[in-house]
Amino acid sequence: MKIEQVKSSIEGLKSNYDLIKQVKLENGKSLIEENRNLFAKYDKNKNELLATLEDIEKDKNEISDQLGSIFSRNFLEMPLSSRISREYAENFLKTKINQFKQYKYLLLLDSSKNSIIVGANGSGKSSFADFFKKTENSGIIVIPARKYLYCQKEPNYEILKVNKLEIQEDMEEANTKTIYSKKFYNKPEYEFSRIIAAISNEFFNYLKDHEKDDDRNEVYDNNIFHKFQKIYSILFPDISISDPDAISRSFYPVKNGQKYSIDQMSEGEKVAIYYIIKVLLADDDGIIIVDEPDVYLNAAIYNRLWNILEKEKERCRFIYISHRVDFIESRNNVNLIWCKKFIYPDYWDLKQLELGEEEFPNELLLELSGIKKSVIFCEGAKHSDDYKIYSAMFPEYNVVPIGTCKDVIDNTKNYNNKQKFFCGEAYGIIDNDLRTKENRKSLAIKNVFVTDYLEIEMLLCDEDVFKAVIRGEYPSYSDNKLQDKFNEFRDKFVDTMDKNKSEVVDRWRKKLYEQILNNKIYDTKKDMDSNIESLNSELNNLKNKLSLEFEGKLNKILQEKEYSGLLKYCTLQHGMIVDAIGNSVATGDYRNKALSHIISNEELLDNLRKKYFSQFLKVIKN
Repeated sequence: MKIEQVKSSIEGLKSNYDLIKQVKLENGKSLIEENRNLFAKYDKNKNELLATLEDIEKDKNEISDQLGSIFSRNFLEMPLSSRISREYAENFLKTKINQFKQYKYLLLLDSSKNSIIVGANGSGKSSFADFFKKTENSGIIVIPARKYLYCQKEPNYEILKVNKLEIQEDMEEANTKTIYSKKFYNKPEYEFSRIIAAISNEFFNYLKDHEKDDDRNEVYDNNIFHKFQKIYSILFPDISISDPDAISRSFYPVKNGQKYSIDQMSEGEKVAIYYIIKVLLADDDGIIIVDEPDVYLNAAIYNRLWNILEKEKERCRFIYISHRVDFIESRNNVNLIWCKKFIYPDYWDLKQLELGEEEFPNELLLELSGIKKSVIFCEGAKHSDDYKIYSAMFPEYNVVPIGTCKDVIDNTKNYNNKQKFFCGEAYGIIDNDLRTKENRKSLAIKNVFVTDYLEIEMLLCDEDVFKAVIRGEYPSYSDNKLQDKFNEFRDKFVDTMDKNKSEVVDRWRKKLYEQILNNKIYDTKKDMDSNIESLNSELNNLKNKLSLEFEGKLNKILQEKEYSGLLKYCTLQHGMIVDAIGNSVATGDYRNKALSHIISNEELLDNLRKKYFSQFLKVIKN
């Protein structure tokens, strides 16, 4: 449908609107004189909808088939009678106000693709589903997160009558509370019984309508209940679903030749029944909003389930609300919508994210979309020391482990280039790895901080950390005894470095060699020989001048027992210092005990922040 047609139809509501304005009340006043607020709300929401259409029309001139179908059902109206009651007139205005609001958000989500809404806990995702659950627009159904998966024990007369059309009306009911206030719905578990009865009745009605057909097998295969049985058998091959019982208007699961009740099934087996029947009974060209489509189901089941149901209702558009990365990544060809902010009762700030774009891996993008604070990227994974230490050290920030130092640098840059998607700013922390002063400065401009210690393992050898471990193991030690213990650790550290000095230098050369190769860019303004000559010049400088300078600096550190220099330049394998010396001088399992003290001791954390991160803290707090 053309957007111009939509705008024209909305403006076409004016004749009914003008008629309602003049509705006379018993006191002689017109309705607009008596209830100006209601008319003002109508005008406000209608104008907001028209403004949204104007904005969308800048990029496209048509809406999707599903949205066009919903619009045709709800906005193309016959003229009202000149004799209408106040109650009817006010209900008309209230209905249109809600339709305007809901249609505005459907326009913002409109696409030929299905969509997934993501966001942090408390960002309003489920409220968004509830907003449409109280829908005034025909053609929209909501499958809620909360489901009552219990069956009625005894058959009810009303069950014998319920059919597909009634279920569609229930799913489009203006307010679920009014559904449950009906006689049949005095208990919430009746909804599950009702949809089971509806699909069972569809089975019997279909057979009755086709009882004179010659090919009974074809009749049976085309029945909606048979579709349900077939889909369920694909998901749970060890469970078959019996044909419906004519008296109870229900069915039985069968396993290993034994019938049993639906209530005896697992929650996952029951919720699959619920999802399949709900979708099969829905309109063929509407919008289906599913809140938490993965509840009770494992990834293999829900992936297959929604693939099948999307194919079965290929003219429908599915809008999922989920926070599970594995579910979101299981959907193909979808729009990812970030629910950035919610203001009660009916305002949502929605932004479209680019799922699969090169700057961010999908999983990271989805994790970041739920973050409300600034982010600190660090090296490693969630089980690594980097993540554990920096999470404790900067609790007011979201620390996200991202892999290598290059990943930290790239993702910090990408995050800050996409501020329209995220709430805060991104910073990075990477290991020193003997980076040059120039390199550190250039990284600082990009919000990436380089540590003074070589790698995170060297922080475990910090003097304050070492003494905290000793205090924990030997509380009776005096300050002098404590210092003696640290001096012993430092001296063995120096001795190990001195004995393995050639290895330290070789590892230093390796690190700088790799940095040169990683940072060297081919100069297209020069020929191949010139580029090779430039690279050789830098490598020769490393081999001769820089190596001599490093050896001289290392000798001075070892001679003067400069402890901060040891932490900065120790390139030996971590086990040679943290594990071997730490375990022998301090206590067994030194590494884990040092990590535990850093994470749990706030005074120690504060000392480490001041010693190593004072400049970083100044930057992130400005």
